[in-house]
Amino acid sequence: MPLADPPSFHGPDGTEDATALLAPDGDHPNADGVQAIAQALVRAHAVQG
Repeated sequence: MPLADPPSFHGPDGTEDATALLAPDGDHPNADGVQAIAQALVRAHAVQG
């Protein structure tokens, strides 16, 4: 399972602004970012079964 899923933060085409998913430091996910990561992991796990 890939550990990173860029579409989670930058949308399906990779062009969305991810600022809303980042903590004030700009490097780490905020609560919404953590949720996006968790959802991506669940989707990846479901696909790989």
